[in-house]
Amino acid sequence: MEEFQMETKKKKKENPAVFIVVIMIVCACVVFIRTYNTQSNVQEEFKYDLSTETEKSYLYSYALTVENESVGGQKQEIINAIKKYSNKYKVDPALIYAVIGAESDFNPKAKSHAGAMGLMQLMPQTAKILNVKNAYDIDENVMGGTSHLKSMLDMFDNNLPLALAGYNAGHNRVIKAGYKIPNIKETQNYVPKVIKKYKEMKGKL
Repeated sequence: MEEFQMETKKKKKENPAVFIVVIMIVCACVVFIRTYNTQSNVQEEFKYDLSTETEKSYLYSYALTVENESVGGQKQEIINAIKKYSNKYKVDPALIYAVIGAESDFNPKAKSHAGAMGLMQLMPQTAKILNVKNAYDIDENVMGGTSHLKSMLDMFDNNLPLALAGYNAGHNRVIKAGYKIPNIKETQNYVPKVIKKYKEMKGKL
C-alpha cells in the first residue's frame, strides 16, 4: 500500500514537468509562426519597395533617353520628329526634348484640364494658328510646338527663361509682368525644370 502511494506521488510530481514541456513546445510553435509571418510580410514589403524603385528608375531613364516602355514603338518616332523640326526651325533638339518632357512626359495622347493637347501641349487656338490639324499626331504636334517655341525665342530675343515662360503661360502675361517670369506658380516651376533638363540633354541628341 505504501509503495502504491509512493508511486502515485511520483507520478503527480512528474505530471507538472510534462505539462511545462508541453507549454514550452506550444510557445515555440507560436514564436515560429509569428516569425514566419513577419518574414513573409517583410519580403512582401521588400518586393513592393523594389518594384517602386524599379518604376522610378524606368521613369528616370525615360526622362533622359525616352526608354519608358509605355511609349513603346513611338519613342523613335518622337526622336525623329524632334530632330526633323529642330533642323527646320533652328531650335536645339535638346530644348525641344526638355519642353516635351515637362509638358507631357512624352505622352502623345496627353490632354490637360485646360484642353492643351499632345506632346507639346498645344491649346486648340494655337494649334489652329499653327495649322496643326491633329494635335495628337506626333509629327504634327512637334512641328507646331517647335514652331511656337521658335516664335517665343524670337519674340524675347533668345532670352530662354522668358521664351519658356511665354510658351507656358502665354507671351502676353510675360509682357504684362514687365518682361519677367509671371507670378504664376506653375510657370515659375516650369521654367527652371525645363532649363535643367535642357542642360542635361544638350549635345546628346
